Amino acid sequence: MSKNLHGSGVEVKGNKESAILNTKTCATLTAAMEFKERGMPISRVEYCRGCIDGYHKKVAANIGLKLDAVFMEKRM
Repeated sequence: MSKNLHGSGVEVKGNKESAILNTKTCATLTAAMEFKERGMPISRVEYCRGCIDGYHKKVAANIGLKLDAVFMEKRM
C-alpha cells in the first residue's frame, strides 16, 4: 500500500514466518513535513508513530505477525 497507493519507496524481504518492510522514502511523511514548515506542530518521529501504531501493527496482527518497529532516519 505504501508504494502503490502513496508512491513511497519501500523494500520488502521475508517469508511466511517473518518479514521486513524498509521504507526508504515516505510520500505521506514528505507531505506532513511540508505542513510542519507551515506551522503544524508535529515531528517526523511522531508522524511515523501514527502509521506504525495505527496501521502497520494492525495489519501485521491481522496476518498473524507481531510488529517490532525501529525509526531510523537517513536524510539525503
